[in-house]
Amino acid sequence: MFYDFSHTLFTLAMSMLAAVTVFDIAGYNYSPIFLVLFLISQIFTKNYATVGSIAYIILGILGIQIFAFGAGISYVTQLGFMYLIALIPFTIFAFLYRSSFEETLNHPKKLFKPLIAFGILHLVANILIMLTGRFNLFKFIDLSILTGLIDLFLAYLALIYLQKIRLKVASTQV
Repeated sequence: MFYDFSHTLFTLAMSMLAAVTVFDIAGYNYSPIFLVLFLISQIFTKNYATVGSIAYIILGILGIQIFAFGAGISYVTQLGFMYLIALIPFTIFAFLYRSSFEETLNHPKKLFKPLIAFGILHLVANILIMLTGRFNLFKFIDLSILTGLIDLFLAYLALIYLQKIRLKVASTQV
């Protein structure tokens, strides 16, 4: 089976759209890029989310204004870039443990998948931040705890919606 580049381009386009879409939630700037890549990893049968996130990072480093809060080689020094690097293990994990069409909403593992995936994202990002010597408790609360809670809440809502779509599709194919 050949690799479908249209899915990678779709993932890249969705990543770019999600990154430049910043919502103000109670005075906090939130970009849904993590959520979008998580959902893409749950939908496709191949790991287009990882390939798309690598392409997204490369294009942003090359200077195309696709990151939510900047771009270019100078963005590598920003704390937010560590979260972009953490997208790679995040999307790999999310894909490896993605939901299948046969799972029901009551399956116990379904509730832990987003929690573990987003936990890996924030763990890797904060380890990278600590390794660069720029760990700050207030940024940790802002970037990890608030973003993590928002992402988890939205991921659970999206998984419930995806499951309903999958069940509807499965029932029409019978």
